[in-house]
Amino acid sequence: FRVLLKWPRREDLPISLSSAIKSSFVQRGVFRHLLDLTSSFTIVNEFTTLATKHQGLGNQQHQNMLRSMIEETQRVLLDCVYLLVASPDFSQTAIADLCPLLKKLQPGDRFGHTQMVAWIALVYTISPKALQIAPTESSTILATLLEDVRNETAWGDQSLCGSVQLAVAVGIRRLQLSPVDHAAAPAFDVNMDRLAERAMMNHAFEVVRKCIIQNDGFHSNETNIQVADALLKSFILLFPPKLMEMERYSEDELAMLDECAANG
Repeated sequence: FRVLLKWPRREDLPISLSSAIKSSFVQRGVFRHLLDLTSSFTIVNEFTTLATKHQGLGNQQHQNMLRSMIEETQRVLLDCVYLLVASPDFSQTAIADLCPLLKKLQPGDRFGHTQMVAWIALVYTISPKALQIAPTESSTILATLLEDVRNETAWGDQSLCGSVQLAVAVGIRRLQLSPVDHAAAPAFDVNMDRLAERAMMNHAFEVVRKCIIQNDGFHSNETNIQVADALLKSFILLFPPKLMEMERYSEDELAMLDECAANG
């Protein structure tokens, strides 16, 4: 499955085989199952099952082998999730499952591995790579997400909404400025600078730093790093005035902390 999805010349496949792949794998049920597995298929869960319902875990060497196999399976799971959302004819469907998963989180809820995967997958659909491969499909997703992040009250956690606002602002700005993709860009009725500013006010970067980059398992998958890296670098490139505002805010906060410390 993963090999077929990653194959760069899938368009050369016979139509019958390509149709079989789509009907068997590129579908919502498979995607939902993979998302569920990112939460349930863990080393702790599998070791507990083996220890309580089967014949035990074996010796230390056997446990190490099991751990390695589980970790490799987890990496394959993530690859499959990200490959599915990268498929232009499926990404819009994936959004319908990813957004509710993130919207229902409340402040103080645990932002676990599955939530990190959902966030990465969501941002991946409007990443520079996705915009380059399928600008028309990505612009449609951007329009959908723009409506989602405009309605902040629909999000349980406003900061999490801010992190998606940041990704949407970066995606639309990149699409509008690209000479190749410009024809695919619809007329977005929004001020990108204001949207980026709103994302900053909603502590978008704090979410990226604490919930995404510091999440367990973030560094174990290359796509996680690539998506977060592309988002942050794109913001720096496309919104330089906002970056300077952030620096000023940081300096003001540090000055205030120094003053508080000096005054006891």
